[in-house]
Amino acid sequence: MRKWEIYGLCDPITSEIRYVGVTLCKPTNRFGGHLQQAKTGNRCYVYCWIRALVRRGLVPKWRTLEIGYGQGWQEAEKWWIAFFRKKGKGLTNLTNGGDGTPGLKVSEKTRLIMSIQRKGMKYPEGR
Repeated sequence: MRKWEIYGLCDPITSEIRYVGVTLCKPTNRFGGHLQQAKTGNRCYVYCWIRALVRRGLVPKWRTLEIGYGQGWQEAEKWWIAFFRKKGKGLTNLTNGGDGTPGLKVSEKTRLIMSIQRKGMKYPEGR
């Protein structure tokens, strides 16, 4: 069974969770993907928030919320997003969750382009 992880990206100063997501890959890879998306100018709310942190010399903190195997990640992600919204947290999530693309197969051509784009990219310490 494939492992999945529900995680939160936290404000590095307040430790408040600002984004809830899921990954089926290594957390360091997913975190790096978030930083790369922010760097390339993706205009989604979460990446605008990350860019605002980076301009101040900061990056979000990763917090594991739940780990599971096989099915069930969609329900778990929805539950965590609802949980933090009920607490009045200012999440940057645009949806209620469960609609990610785990299992997406990327072509060799796309993988090569992504690899070239990331060559020499600096990642924060400890990630």
